[in-house]
Amino acid sequence: HPENRCFTQADLDDDGVPELLVGRVDGCVLAYAAADGRLVAKIMLDGTVRCLAKTAAGVIAGTEQSLILLDRALRPVARRPGGVEAIAVVTRQGTSELIVAAQANGRVVGLTVNR
Repeated sequence: HPENRCFTQADLDDDGVPELLVGRVDGCVLAYAAADGRLVAKIMLDGTVRCLAKTAAGVIAGTEQSLILLDRALRPVARRPGGVEAIAVVTRQGTSELIVAAQANGRVVGLTVNR
């Protein structure tokens, strides 16, 4: 199968056990159940998945083409164009998180996601 590029953990089904998410060079993000390794969700994105991070709303993926917010079912809910090299999620007091993305063009952007 295509090479894995990145991974993170996120509790997608609110059962208290995080799923393992894997991003691949073919643009695929796969979520596996930690208990038995079965595939629980899958989505194809717009290019090599370079980074993944858990957010309160779901998962954020950085690809060679864009920054994509995925809900807990791995459905895209928001997209910002521009290749992404790395992402971090900063928890802030109140009702939002700050997503910091290092873009392929050298810029660093901060985006707020309301919970």
